[in-house]
Amino acid sequence: MNLSNIDLNLLTIFEAILKERNLTRAGKRVGLSQPATSNALGRLRTIFNDPLFIRTSQGMQPTPLSEELTAPINKIMNSIRETLNTTISFNSQESTQTYHIIMSDYAELVILPHLVKWLYRNAPGITIDVMSIPRNKIQKSLENGEVDLAIGAMNNTGQYLGTGVYQKSLFQECHVCLFRKGHPLLDQKFTLEDYVSQKHALVSPYREGLGVIDSVLGHVGLRRKIHLRIPHFVVVPEIIANTDLVISMGERLAKYYTTVADLAYMPIPFDVPVYHLNQYWHERSKEDPASRWLREILTTLCKKM
Repeated sequence: MNLSNIDLNLLTIFEAILKERNLTRAGKRVGLSQPATSNALGRLRTIFNDPLFIRTSQGMQPTPLSEELTAPINKIMNSIRETLNTTISFNSQESTQTYHIIMSDYAELVILPHLVKWLYRNAPGITIDVMSIPRNKIQKSLENGEVDLAIGAMNNTGQYLGTGVYQKSLFQECHVCLFRKGHPLLDQKFTLEDYVSQKHALVSPYREGLGVIDSVLGHVGLRRKIHLRIPHFVVVPEIIANTDLVISMGERLAKYYTTVADLAYMPIPFDVPVYHLNQYWHERSKEDPASRWLREILTTLCKKM
């Protein structure tokens, strides 16, 4: 294949289609009309002698060859970007950038309001698209550029995100117990025995497995009684305020919940390791000015929380 006969701009089109899975949106991403984008895809198909993307009800899906080409093309484009980033700057006040971010619902409740408020005042053209993706697909979503950033505690054990993914702690969090106001335990010394004897609610997006608290209890031969398992934090205030259930969670969210419902919280009555809420990004965006800017804003905002 003669490189001089290939328009390297086609690689940008390939990237855009891979990310958007839609020719119209891909064209907007690179500043082309839908017909021009379709024409570029036709040229790519000729070069590689493969359809590359197949139109389906879920959008333009990559062929096996297209998936094989993704990593080397990303490497080429990242190299070009790193070269150009020495002279390209990012103007946040004028930017109309859309950031695609994976967030746990805990991160949404604790961080997102602060981020949106700051952007509304300081970078009004920027759009945030918060996504929910299964944890086993987060790595690939960061790798292929579908997602710019992930925020949560999904890598505290080092088992979910691996090669090519960077992480930085936004803050560390300690566990507390949230009760309804008037709960009998609030009027007495809260002990380990009290904790184990209560009926507990557990927030977990996954149907299997328990958390660090259960591991700690298990090491001393104890087990708490999980009477309610739910996938999201959003319903917690209503449930806890109207029952004697106890729920364990990070202190920042518990403190917020006491401002919106008749709730109170106390420290867990035994030692539980703190955990870190992190931001994660792929090496493909490590030196990208727009991505670096967002990571720095999040770091600054979380230091004030």
